[in-house]
Amino acid sequence: MGMRGLFFDQEGETPMPTLEIAEIEKQLKACLGSRCLDECGRQNGLEQRRHRGISSSGLVVSLLASLGSRRIESLADLHRDFQAASESTVNYKPFYEKLDKPGFVRVMKAVFESIVRQLTLQVIGPLKSSPLSGFDDLILHDGTSLSLHEDLRSEFPSRFTKCHPAGAALHVTMSLWQQTALKVQIAPDRESERRFLPSAASLKNKLLLADRGYDGLAYLSEVDGSGGFFAVRIKSQGNPIIERVLSGSKHLRSHVGRRLDEALARAPKSECADLIVTFPPRGDRGPCTYRLIVERLRNPRKDHKHSDTWMRVLTNVGSERLSKTQVLLAYRLRWQIELFFKELKSYANLRRFCTRKKAIAEGLFWASLCTAALKRYFAHACQLNRSIAAISSRRVAMCAHTFLGDVLSLLQTNSSQLQPALERAFTLLSVSARRSNPAREKRCGLLSLDLAPRGLP
Repeated sequence: MGMRGLFFDQEGETPMPTLEIAEIEKQLKACLGSRCLDECGRQNGLEQRRHRGISSSGLVVSLLASLGSRRIESLADLHRDFQAASESTVNYKPFYEKLDKPGFVRVMKAVFESIVRQLTLQVIGPLKSSPLSGFDDLILHDGTSLSLHEDLRSEFPSRFTKCHPAGAALHVTMSLWQQTALKVQIAPDRESERRFLPSAASLKNKLLLADRGYDGLAYLSEVDGSGGFFAVRIKSQGNPIIERVLSGSKHLRSHVGRRLDEALARAPKSECADLIVTFPPRGDRGPCTYRLIVERLRNPRKDHKHSDTWMRVLTNVGSERLSKTQVLLAYRLRWQIELFFKELKSYANLRRFCTRKKAIAEGLFWASLCTAALKRYFAHACQLNRSIAAISSRRVAMCAHTFLGDVLSLLQTNSSQLQPALERAFTLLSVSARRSNPAREKRCGLLSLDLAPRGLP
């Protein structure tokens, strides 16, 4: 279901969509039913003639329930939870061998892609008055790193060869309108992060928000040429020439034609300027002229890596469409992907497990991603089903131990008790998982640029 041309009427004239419990049950069964999971296991080489008491569906459901319900310290915790959930006496060795198959990685990745494809809901959109109403979506992109057992250094070499010789990076592309990951790529931590950016063609009429490290001008020029938009923070090493000052102090206006760093060296403390700058040609890339908003940071970090005292946001969105203040507010929405990483690590057990096996380490990464995406689905489904705007995905993640295991278990038995279980879960979440300060969200947070949640009557 696309978001093209979708916006919300501020007076409530546009009817808001709702999501019935029966439809939620249907979506969950199509994605996580026992038949679907067992077929996925057969197609990916995990399910064989003799599964030794460990079916693909039983394994996947047990992992999602365990990773989403409590802190897991070791593989032995996962084994004990599997024994309890399946009421079996499967020993640790066959359980471990099941995880140590390449098919385990393929199955968990396929399950994650299925969740993204079938359990993604549109939960936020712009009002007619929003300056973001002309964009089809806001796309957030960033990555997070995890250390691994040092024996995996050949498969997952790290940037930090002395303290953490092995490490993996998760490169995530996320939709702001859908509030969930659209694509995840797992790679060795040493590999360049820019090669995992979304394709320029996929960003047509969408606004890309990305942090420092993704400011390659060749890629941004490609996005611009494909009809896409971007607001990307650039490093202080980028030192363009000031062509024009759209708004700013007299000091900056006197430095038109000079390098940016020269102008910022003696700029006023309260400076917040809107500039047109040109980056000189370099290598095969020609000169690039874009809009740059610079603002002095109130509390800059004073370490060796982030010593710049200026926020520098490069964009190709015209000033008639977004003011400099609106560009900075839009860029702040990039923080939503950091909150997703927080949920992954704190409430979905995305962490280093003590294993030397590549298949187990990578497969558990995908299992954690499945868990986080599934919890967000429950948060969004509750919002649409109960017509509650202020549901916190973080609080849903914290409450998941009260319902996740039961719902997943009922999915496997095709029980008639699934709908009542979902009703009970949503009743709990509608009380215990509300956002603490919705007014602040509208003033300076997620809804600050006239964005509105879906599902309200």
